Amino acid sequence: TTTPGPKPVGNDDRSTGNRILACLCYLLPLSQAFQYAIPLASAFPPLTVLFGPIAFVTLILNVIPFGSTLCLVIFILLAQWKEGVPRLVRFNLEQ
Repeated sequence: TTTPGPKPVGNDDRSTGNRILACLCYLLPLSQAFQYAIPLASAFPPLTVLFGPIAFVTLILNVIPFGSTLCLVIFILLAQWKEGVPRLVRFNLEQ
């Protein structure tokens, strides 16, 4: 007989490294919306310190031809690869 309750899930690692990777998945939409933050940064120069990392990611994605599209395809492929990617990271990749 089986006992009722939550079923064990595979690769449910919630370490700090996996949480950081799960947060990095949201840099792609932030880099796409960065163009709307440029007037805000020019009006309030201290905000440029906060926008620096996002500007770096935006620069990299714009230098690579079809960089955002390639990044999105990689995200989709990683989200479908269930054995190697922790569940928390896969969830954020699918967002």
